[in-house]
Amino acid sequence: MLFFYIVIAIVVRCFWGIVTDKVVKNKNYTENWFIWGFLFGLIAFVVALTKTEKTVLPMSYYDKSPYTSSRDMIANGSGWYCKKCKKTNPSYVGTCSCGNTKAANNAKSTVSTDNSGSSAQKTEDTKKNVEEVTKNTETADEIKTEEKNVRILKQYKDLLDAGVITQQEFDNKKKQIFGSIDS
Repeated sequence: MLFFYIVIAIVVRCFWGIVTDKVVKNKNYTENWFIWGFLFGLIAFVVALTKTEKTVLPMSYYDKSPYTSSRDMIANGSGWYCKKCKKTNPSYVGTCSCGNTKAANNAKSTVSTDNSGSSAQKTEDTKKNVEEVTKNTETADEIKTEEKNVRILKQYKDLLDAGVITQQEFDNKKKQIFGSIDS
């Protein structure tokens, strides 16, 4: 009979441990509260209920690297593109895995060091390289703007779903965002 009471006590304690832990996890805390619930039961559950909800930034703010693609890395000046193997490298890397150095890569992308060819051809090549870099930067800026607009629209959709704003306010904001993309 004693064994039966011990098993029932352990089951009840596990119940309080699991429930207390779930309440704390639902409030965005990462601590393990199972032990507190197991040891103190209802008291730990009440304490868990009185904890304030922890606000957590969306995952994109702290779980991802600040640069989501190689284009972003190059556009922000924290990376360089190897013309030999077509790989993007972080700015702190001096030599690409193919053996091409950052300095040699930059020398190739600007005016060539040999004396063959005319200066007009060298100037034309330099202009093409500048146009290519400018185009890549503009593309990265457009991608960032699109990602920002999508994030804003999702936030407004969440507000609409929560009933904080009306459908008309949501539609107006959507038109405003898509209008800014078109122009």
